Amino acid sequence: HLFLKTGDLGFLEEGELAICGRQKDLIVIHGQNYLPADLEAAAARAAELDVNGVVAFSVEGQGEEQAVILYEVRRSSQKEDRLSELGEMVEAAILREFQLPLAACYGVKAPALPRTSSGKIRRQESHRAYLENKLPLLTTQGLGSIAVPQSDEELATFLRDELERVLGRVLGPGDLNRGFFDLGLSSLTAMELKAKLEKRLRVELPKTLIFDSPHLEALTTHLQETLFKKTEDEIDAKLAELEQFLGDPET
Repeated sequence: HLFLKTGDLGFLEEGELAICGRQKDLIVIHGQNYLPADLEAAAARAAELDVNGVVAFSVEGQGEEQAVILYEVRRSSQKEDRLSELGEMVEAAILREFQLPLAACYGVKAPALPRTSSGKIRRQESHRAYLENKLPLLTTQGLGSIAVPQSDEELATFLRDELERVLGRVLGPGDLNRGFFDLGLSSLTAMELKAKLEKRLRVELPKTLIFDSPHLEALTTHLQETLFKKTEDEIDAKLAELEQFLGDPET
């Protein structure tokens, strides 16, 4: 038999070959293969989007490949509250169906995504346009676009709000020291919470974060120390700089 390498991906079903994508478009994260079409279809279903207006690809970030989804948004849905809702629905759907946190999830003005003459999305061109900042991004669902909490109080409020969103209910005073899994967190929602924290705080958190800090109070304390607490060496260095400045008559 003669086989030609076409770059297509496919599988046999009942003796027939089904083409399911292109090898160059395949998303590989932590050794797991993801078909862009599967991610795009899940995003479209979750947010009631046109599947031909959604594109998925990977980018390099934090030393590894990470998934990105872009989706076209009609003018009627470009209000800030609706944009935020769409982004959250897409991210939650991808995490729920594929256990895959997204590095970024952006809406773009329709019909901004590159297309073929027949109207199909060009994934590789969309990827390049995204990296070159040539797309009219709309939503705030991405690293670097959301304000990072600047104080212990802001961080504590943010953590509580995010946990309530993931759990889908309001926490009571007695819940601060209750274990996350006692509150109803599952392994999947724990992954969702960790992904949200990494995105908002712009840090890479350990995979065992929820187990190492098993309740809200412990998690808050851990992140406060990680993000805000200066080491003694840093403080001494700042004091030395200040003393040198004050002691220099020419300054």
